[in-house]
Amino acid sequence: MIFKPAKITALIIATLFTIPPIMAETTFEHTNHLANTFSPYLQQHAHNPVDWYPWGEEALEKARRENKPILISIGYSTCYWCHVLEREVFTQDDAAKIMNENFINIKIDREVRPDIDEIYMTATQLITGRGGWPNNLVLTHDLKPFAAVTYLPKKRWIDMMLQISDRWKNKNPQLNAQANKVTDALKHALSGKQPLLASLPADSLAQQIYAAKTRAYDNRNGGFGTGMKFPQETGMLFLLNHARNTETPQALEMVKNTVDNMLHGGIHDHIGGGFHRYATDAQWRIPHFEKMLYSQALMTLVLAQLYEETNAPHYKHALTRLLDYIARDMTDKDGAFYSAQDAETNAIEGAYYVWNETELQEVLAENEYSALMSTYKTQDPPHFSGHKHPNGDVLYRSKNLPDNAAPETLDRIFGKLLSVRQKREAPLRDEKILSAWNGMMIYALAESSRVLDNPTYLEHAEKAAQFILNNMKQEDGRLYRIYMNGEPHQNAFLEDYAWLARGLMALYRETKNDTYKADAIQLIETADLYLLDKTSGAYFMSDDSDALLIRLKIGHDAGSLPPGNPVMAHVFVDLYTATGEQIWKDKLTDMVSAFGQNIIDNPTMYSHMIHAMMRIESPKATVTPPRATANDTRPAIQSKDKVNVQAQIIQSQSTDTHKSVTITIKIDDGWHLNANPASLDFLIPTVINIQSEQSSTVQVDYPKTHTIKTPLATIQVYKDTIEINATIDSEQTIETSKIRALIQVQACQEGICYPPSQITVEVSD
Repeated sequence: MIFKPAKITALIIATLFTIPPIMAETTFEHTNHLANTFSPYLQQHAHNPVDWYPWGEEALEKARRENKPILISIGYSTCYWCHVLEREVFTQDDAAKIMNENFINIKIDREVRPDIDEIYMTATQLITGRGGWPNNLVLTHDLKPFAAVTYLPKKRWIDMMLQISDRWKNKNPQLNAQANKVTDALKHALSGKQPLLASLPADSLAQQIYAAKTRAYDNRNGGFGTGMKFPQETGMLFLLNHARNTETPQALEMVKNTVDNMLHGGIHDHIGGGFHRYATDAQWRIPHFEKMLYSQALMTLVLAQLYEETNAPHYKHALTRLLDYIARDMTDKDGAFYSAQDAETNAIEGAYYVWNETELQEVLAENEYSALMSTYKTQDPPHFSGHKHPNGDVLYRSKNLPDNAAPETLDRIFGKLLSVRQKREAPLRDEKILSAWNGMMIYALAESSRVLDNPTYLEHAEKAAQFILNNMKQEDGRLYRIYMNGEPHQNAFLEDYAWLARGLMALYRETKNDTYKADAIQLIETADLYLLDKTSGAYFMSDDSDALLIRLKIGHDAGSLPPGNPVMAHVFVDLYTATGEQIWKDKLTDMVSAFGQNIIDNPTMYSHMIHAMMRIESPKATVTPPRATANDTRPAIQSKDKVNVQAQIIQSQSTDTHKSVTITIKIDDGWHLNANPASLDFLIPTVINIQSEQSSTVQVDYPKTHTIKTPLATIQVYKDTIEINATIDSEQTIETSKIRALIQVQACQEGICYPPSQITVEVSD
């Protein structure tokens, strides 16, 4: 949940993109305080000229002693734009000199410290209206944030550092006041409300989520929203459950169309199997190339359930190839699973994955090349100014070409291409073993074994579970989060206990081995000792061993992964189903109550929790939920609140198969929307899409822009009232009553950008 931030300097802008640096040489000109850390991400920065510290009291005390602001820079080892920022800024002596003289600089691996990441990513979203990695914030000595930025080129980065340093020295009271306002909003956003001591209408809440998914659904390309596409796997799992429980075939069709488009697009690794993290376009063609274990685990569950519901062979084929990829490229010799693969090789994103025409013709026989190109096309990745471009294109399956090539023919072709690709220099692999992500993969493998009736996958899941239980448990029963270089590290977080318990319960269901159930219960008992908030029944994200700005207790869907509380809710359902013991139903009831008012206020943010509520057998609640209290002053910050949108067909320019549409957007005084195309890579453009029930093509003509100056650059924007003209064409008669417009906007003014909104409006005649 996002709340209105205090007015912050316009200097602060963020980006969604992510990416790894080149490994250090054996001799180093610089060595900083990260040299002895175990984190691959911190090790990547251990020889920067920036005097980096790991998070800890040494760095925080130094900031207080020297009266310097604290710069924290959060990322992860396979984050592409983290690597770009390192190359362009953190390895540069002039930038490092300014940072070292004016700041205490701390590097944080978000996968090692997800609690710190969650706090300060929320802060960045409050300050800038969006978030992404690398996530860089400047804090006061009491850890309160007052400035945030993600990627910036070196000159802008240096200008920002100098401006903040000057304000720290000369306008410190104003900075502290600003930090207090941000922190108040942050605590409001993350602390939740009083528990709601009433049953909740799960069916009604689920219907609200389904309705919201339907409004955001892109029926042409699959997925949700406009512009770049994220798989939103947990949303698809919710829809699959909703389709099954309520006999809503359209929910299943939404997932089928989304996954079919993903399987055709470049986000799907046609040659090696598995999925890249997200697509940079609406058609799923151009991926951001990094591969994350959690993405593979969640897509495994989606594909397994789709195959179970439809018996369609192409879902089984994609599922088995995904699991082949995990076994081949992401599995440790002892059976546990690695965390991620990088997007770039030698500073070139996608270099490992792209192909040019000459390469394809050299590798494949003439008939094989013809068979491949009868079904597939290639697409050039976007060019980024100042960044190396890969020598090749992304392979994707074209919907406009006939499906002539037989699956076995394509498998043989892809096998040849894979053998050649494996001889290329591979991207960096992050070999951290994370308890949470391994638990997720264990769960996915156990489900796949059941659906495919293949014991091999169950064996893989059991081997991984035994590794975690044998190597990552402490003598007092607590779990470690990470295993790296033969050693366990870092006390586990709630998500580690929850996902591993969910994986163990899946193994119990498939093997009927009571040991797995007992191990899952022991994990919950340990979490109860160190993480449970006994006054509410929900769990804190971390223990109280480290003094942070906020001790988090999160129940809403956060980013790509559901947080620990809703995952633990599903574990309670698993245990109640397995044992019939009332304690597990009671624990679920307590947890739902802890977030009850938030769930009532904004059910779409709690889909994974509501999914658990739908699974458990309980009477439907009839209690009317209370309204928000008068002193609930939480502001809603959404870009859609700053615009009024109408869409109308221009009858004089339309026919049965061709419709002209005008979208009128009235923008509130003092606010603006980003132009299309956006002036800077990391700004969110205004995007229009027109949809009908018929197969169609759309052409959009964006209007003239206004020019404004910001501290970062001169940019093009839309102001006041704008009209955007679009046409939609189909070979069939277009049913006018079923046309709708999907609009993406981000409203900004000096010092603040609201989070982007996806708006759906019916097109009137």
